[in-house]
Amino acid sequence: MEKFLQNFHTSQLVTLKEFAKVLTDGVFVMKVVKKETKQQYLYEYMNEAAMDLARLSSYYIGSSIHECMNSEDANFLQKQYDKTFNTHASVTYSDYVILPNGQFKAETFLYPVFNEENKITHIIGITRNLSHLSIKTTEVRHVDRLFRSYIDNTEEALVMFDMDQHILNVNHAFYQMFGYSKEELMDVKLETLQPDLQSSIRSHFELLNKGQNISRFSSKWKRKDGTSVWISTNFTTLPDESGEQVAVVAFIQDITKEKMAKQALSESQERYRLIANNTQDLIQMLDRDGTITYASPSHEIVLGIGPFRMIGGSLYEYVYSEDQEEVKRLLQYSIQKRQSERIEYRMIPSKGNSIWMEASVKPVLDEGGEVSKIIFTARDITKRKEAEQSLKEMAYTDYLTGLTNRRVFEEFLHKAIARVKRSDHYKFGIMYLDGNGFKKINDTHGHDIGDELLISLSKRLLSIIREEDLVSRIGGDEFAILLPDIESHEQLEKIANRVIDTMKKPLEVGGQQIHFGFSIGVAMAPDDAETEAEILKKADEALYAAKQKGSTSYMFSSWFKQQGS
Repeated sequence: MEKFLQNFHTSQLVTLKEFAKVLTDGVFVMKVVKKETKQQYLYEYMNEAAMDLARLSSYYIGSSIHECMNSEDANFLQKQYDKTFNTHASVTYSDYVILPNGQFKAETFLYPVFNEENKITHIIGITRNLSHLSIKTTEVRHVDRLFRSYIDNTEEALVMFDMDQHILNVNHAFYQMFGYSKEELMDVKLETLQPDLQSSIRSHFELLNKGQNISRFSSKWKRKDGTSVWISTNFTTLPDESGEQVAVVAFIQDITKEKMAKQALSESQERYRLIANNTQDLIQMLDRDGTITYASPSHEIVLGIGPFRMIGGSLYEYVYSEDQEEVKRLLQYSIQKRQSERIEYRMIPSKGNSIWMEASVKPVLDEGGEVSKIIFTARDITKRKEAEQSLKEMAYTDYLTGLTNRRVFEEFLHKAIARVKRSDHYKFGIMYLDGNGFKKINDTHGHDIGDELLISLSKRLLSIIREEDLVSRIGGDEFAILLPDIESHEQLEKIANRVIDTMKKPLEVGGQQIHFGFSIGVAMAPDDAETEAEILKKADEALYAAKQKGSTSYMFSSWFKQQGS
């Protein structure tokens, strides 16, 4: 391809566009247009892979780079295309693309296209995916576009790191908050960006690499221009399908105004009331028992409850019932220790569902050093909680089939073993399923058909099992089923036969009838094993024996005992 594109001429573009239709690499053909003193690059052609990578559609044909994406990404691309135009030579650059199930690295090659007068009329971009992740099915493409839309439009700044602190990608809000360009952030370590916080950043990433998340905390970061901004953030690890931590995502809020407000509150009661009356945060003055003596006007906006109606009442009246005891405990702890505390809890608006709040509890001391009142400052964090929940669901779900992944299966297995140890009568079974001939189907029909087949297999397995059973995709064409409350080996054998018989029916995939079967290994606890490691080993040995026996068959671990007795 590289040799083909060297000294490429405008007359050859028609051939390239036809050729690009069958390529898995993204192919962009950009028309060069002179606008005032600089060049403008318009999308003239994109193959399907290119549209997936750039998250664009045919609607954007004829549009410029700056009309199709945020200013930071557009400026970065403009510079790359300008290099090609000005040097009349090919240019290579790398970038990261964030998917809901992780991130992949993409490498792009730019080639100039000349007309008969040796002037550049177009620039061709070839983008290759350098990692194992891909956008295959319609479902994954849809989730990917929704995910990208969310991180680009959320008001909170978002940054994703690898496990060594290197910045992989940031959203528009991050650029706006800190003032950097895309080139200045690519592959830069967080401690390089914030050298004054090197020690704490390294401590955080040591914990993150051990699988621990860092709950929300506040700190002072520097912008590019040297000014400071107080931020509230947390670090959440993102595992891959095998459960290994591969990335860290942080949601960042600018709380500079909140910090300034709190400082003003400690200096003057009058200033306190002025700020409280003009902030969107909920600010309350409380007696030691939680009685409200002041409530800011923002309660009317956030909760739909007039502040004067709340005075004389208790803070706990407006706290969600399940969270009341925790809020009481923290308030008393703050009074006892005479120190500020932070808590997340839910409140009840006058209408609608409960909302998540993050509150700072600050005790105010009198001249004798005793706590005379408490300042309670809370802000709505419902959107952040929903975002964190979405990330958590992504971490526990197989991105292709929608089934739970290995991590969830192992957690349920751990709980099932624990229940076996507590009860003399509880039993459960597990099945390992390994597809027969999946590689041949991939090689014959292509990976897209292979992905659709895995989705169809998942749906069929879900239709066979009981409601209480758990089906997980372990990897490739391997699945595992955990079957709780099993009474006998005969019951497990009926389920295994049902799987084998149901899989005899062909699957309709991509307009084709495909026959596909599983080899199945079965084990039962506590009859076959009493620990997680043992029962997994037993099921795996049974699966191996089933594959040796022949396709579409099953074996029980207990049968080995019978044969050896």
